[in-house]
Amino acid sequence: MSRWFTICLAVLLAIALSSCGRKAPWYAPTRVGLGNLIVLSTPTGADILLDGIATGCVTPDTLSDIVAGGHVIRVRREGWLAAPESLRVQIVARETAQAEFVLTPGTGTPTPVVLLEAFSNVSCVGCPQMAATLRALLADPGFGLDHVVLVEYAANWPSATDPHYQAAPAQNTARMTFYQSDLGGGIPTLLVNGAIAGVSGTPPSIEGLRALVTSRLAGNPGFEIAVAASADGAGAITARATLRAASAVDHPGAVLDFALVQDSLIYGSPPGNNGQVDFRWIMRDFVSAGEPVFPLGAHDSVERTVTLNRQTAWPLADLHVIAFVQDPQTREVLQAGHAAVTATLARTVRDSRSVDITRSPPRTPTRRGRP
Repeated sequence: MSRWFTICLAVLLAIALSSCGRKAPWYAPTRVGLGNLIVLSTPTGADILLDGIATGCVTPDTLSDIVAGGHVIRVRREGWLAAPESLRVQIVARETAQAEFVLTPGTGTPTPVVLLEAFSNVSCVGCPQMAATLRALLADPGFGLDHVVLVEYAANWPSATDPHYQAAPAQNTARMTFYQSDLGGGIPTLLVNGAIAGVSGTPPSIEGLRALVTSRLAGNPGFEIAVAASADGAGAITARATLRAASAVDHPGAVLDFALVQDSLIYGSPPGNNGQVDFRWIMRDFVSAGEPVFPLGAHDSVERTVTLNRQTAWPLADLHVIAFVQDPQTREVLQAGHAAVTATLARTVRDSRSVDITRSPPRTPTRRGRP
């Protein structure tokens, strides 16, 4: 009897210790092809990001069941700077790696987030190649969602029955009109922070795209955008963006836009005639905040909230909100931010604690879906 009691106790402990939430360090074997990562910081309490995606864990903690291979780990705590800024770790199956960071008070330079905007169609020649290039870039740990985000719009040619266009015809048409001078050469077309990448109608190369995005990541936007998004039971998505300035920022006329996107759509058979069945980051709805967000003084913040519409056929787990600030005159995208849609706004990113919808006073720094 004692032997069975011991076995049952071991099983219960394994269940209780599953996923993130254990305090590091701990050591336990994992499934084949998966490893663990202990993440530490001094002081503690920093959000942990794995390959650019927020894990929901804070330091000290252990991330379990990570696919073996190279990964980029970062930590983030409001009002603090992390050293190093990021670490590339090698996860070995059934082993536990460790990453350590030192935090010092300060606001530092806001991390640029580059916005990619792609125009495609389910029947366009070259669109599958561009989609493959974008997937390859976003799969690179050095270009995670804390650095690069993507919105893919659908044109109404060569097929006007493109299901992605038909799901949001007014919004897709509005973005085509906004970039009409760049779309004259046809699709596929890709824009990086509002500037065309390569030649319209020709898919960009992965080498050229990687170099272009890297150059944009070297800039200093002067402010960051923290995004939170939640869904209600009636099909509405409430999205909130908080802009925080590290230094005085003023871009007269700049507009804050929100895009609801579905990150993965897999068809059983091609919806068009170019053979493509795998689609990513498809725009589902698009709204502009309307009110100006600038100027901002050093350490000021401003918050805007909008409502986006969701159809029940779009799985909640596949939906994200991308917010970005763009100058409509120059078309330059100044900064972007991202958040997955959650079931309740109480589960927001930690960078969105403020509920003030006006500028705050200066403060001391402290998976697969169906269409």
